[in-house]
Amino acid sequence: MNGDIKVFSLRHGAEPSPDDYVRVRVDRTDVLMGNRYRMQLESERDTVCDLYERDLARDMESHGPMYNWCRGLALELQSGTNIALMCWCAPKRCHADAIRAAVLNILAKL
Repeated sequence: MNGDIKVFSLRHGAEPSPDDYVRVRVDRTDVLMGNRYRMQLESERDTVCDLYERDLARDMESHGPMYNWCRGLALELQSGTNIALMCWCAPKRCHADAIRAAVLNILAKL
């Protein structure tokens, strides 16, 4: 039975991730998976998320380091582990949403 993967916010007062979820930070403290594109204004959110998705898609196609990282999470999901992707944006659009989609895509192919 597969585990679950959801995106949660690191912000104080945000909905906490359930206790039975492994928390995985994907903010900029994670050099590999953090979004290197910074928004200065809220109006730039879609642009920086789109740029991240483009980079992630390219890495997925070439089975690069981001692919390998996501595949590791997919294997954890496959073993029944619940995963909370932790960033600062949720519930707004976040690059972690793209990571979640990539992990689920890999899981579907395992």
